[in-house]
Amino acid sequence: PVTFKINHPDYILFGDEVGNNTSMKNDGHQGGQKYIGSAKKGSVKRIGATNDCHFTTIGFTSASGKAVMCIIIFEGKDVP
Repeated sequence: PVTFKINHPDYILFGDEVGNNTSMKNDGHQGGQKYIGSAKKGSVKRIGATNDCHFTTIGFTSASGKAVMCIIIFEGKDVP
């Protein structure tokens, strides 16, 4: 077997890409009622997003196990 000694594990980065959508309209919930929002005065206000806005999240971790950075990329034509 070949063994390696990594002198500076903080210099090695691993990235993991995950894509998603902010729309909660077709979230795959099966049965029952699901509410997104906050309960104020005894009722739940439905404030879940229904517009499509795709985004990609990339998390970077060093070989030593420390979280380094998170990149979030939003899809869109207009950026405020």
